[in-house]
Amino acid sequence: MINFVKSGDNLTLAAPYDVLSGGGFKVGNVFGVAANDTLSGNNVECEVEGVYDLAKDASVFAQGDLAYWDDSAKKVTSTVGSNLLIGAVEVAAATGAAVVRVTLFSVPGFSGQAHGLKVAYAKYDFSVDGGASCTPTVSDTIPINAVVFG
Repeated sequence: MINFVKSGDNLTLAAPYDVLSGGGFKVGNVFGVAANDTLSGNNVECEVEGVYDLAKDASVFAQGDLAYWDDSAKKVTSTVGSNLLIGAVEVAAATGAAVVRVTLFSVPGFSGQAHGLKVAYAKYDFSVDGGASCTPTVSDTIPINAVVFG
């Protein structure tokens, strides 16, 4: 293919704030783990797939719990709210633990939960504001475990 660029397990993104190597950060609806220390505004290589030990808040996590990124605190949280869903917990973590082991979701467009179901957005116009204002309707979502034939 003449249009192939790269595999997509890592991306080059502009750091929205100073970030340390191994630290998580969010750009729009993309979450990555920085490959090196980077100052705000500079490009940084980041991993968007894999399993990482990430800083966490006081949340208690059981194995398999969903993990969200609190971009204000720069930590993984169990609080859904406006936080970005980034993956699932591999190893349980108690309140006092500083980190939690998270398997990053690698499904493009995976957005979390709507109406209590895990969903992927089928229709999204990211050109407007990176998807921040897009709210799916039931007809705009496909359950993650659904088989879709084109």
